[in-house]
Amino acid sequence: MKNISTSLYQLKVTYKQIMLLTLTFVVCSCSKEKSSKTSIGQGFEIYMPKRDLHASYGVDYSKIKLDAIELQETPILKYDDIQKYDTATHTITLPFLKNKLYFRSTSVYGNMFVVTLDKKPIYCGFHWPSISSAIPIYVFIQDVNFPSPDLLDTQIRIGLMSTIDKDPRKNEKLIARLKLDKKILK
Repeated sequence: MKNISTSLYQLKVTYKQIMLLTLTFVVCSCSKEKSSKTSIGQGFEIYMPKRDLHASYGVDYSKIKLDAIELQETPILKYDDIQKYDTATHTITLPFLKNKLYFRSTSVYGNMFVVTLDKKPIYCGFHWPSISSAIPIYVFIQDVNFPSPDLLDTQIRIGLMSTIDKDPRKNEKLIARLKLDKKILK
């Protein structure tokens, strides 16, 4: 009888150990899926300023001090969100629908965003509402909440007005980082 109770006790301990190991495995598996390769502040990211800044005609945005603009803590587009970047059209392919990006409400003159590389500002642009009667200026992203027929629902294009002399989207350090991480569309 003593052997049977000892065997039952050992069986209970083994069952508890198996359940504990199974639970640990499940929890660890779930947490690995949600982890990202890079931290916030690394790679190509798009941030919104802490306060709304709208486009103003006549301002040379290539000469403004981007370091003086206080940015939100969390980017609206993280580096891990970028699957591919097409340097010919400056189209970004995302792993989710583009309407998941939150640019906040915009005025008819757009809301400023800032593109950074490792949290250092590279250039700014404006999220431009598609219902605006004003013409976009400088670098812009047309309203992502309305699908464009020439873009997939998982892509956004960073546009540029043809009147700009130097294209800030072609920043060498930015393109080099995207190439290094194999995010450039071939």
